[in-house]
Amino acid sequence: MRHAFHAKEVFVASFLTADAVVEYVKRSHCETVSLVLVGKLGIERMEDDDLCAEYIKEKLEGGKPDFEKLKEKILAGPSAKIFLDKNMPDFLEEDLHLALQVGKFDFVLRADKARERLLRVDV
Repeated sequence: MRHAFHAKEVFVASFLTADAVVEYVKRSHCETVSLVLVGKLGIERMEDDDLCAEYIKEKLEGGKPDFEKLKEKILAGPSAKIFLDKNMPDFLEEDLHLALQVGKFDFVLRADKARERLLRVDV
């Protein structure tokens, strides 16, 4: 995560904003892009984070990632199981399906380090 501390700009990304992040980075002509995966509490890696980073990386490199294939992996993985478990009422299945919409938003969330908040930046 040290790359994020020294970065000129830091964005929070998900599948919902992944396409906007890619578009922003391409328009910005960034020399260096670091994808920092936070995972669970910054301690444990999460497959959905890995796959989102894979999606963004492939698009930045000019590829066409197969989102449906990535989505299938997530739905079969441990992160999704929490949302599909009826004994975990705080984790709604609907939230899982909402989060797995790629390119839903045309803005990025940029970290304002000085004010410790996120700012919406339209792309």
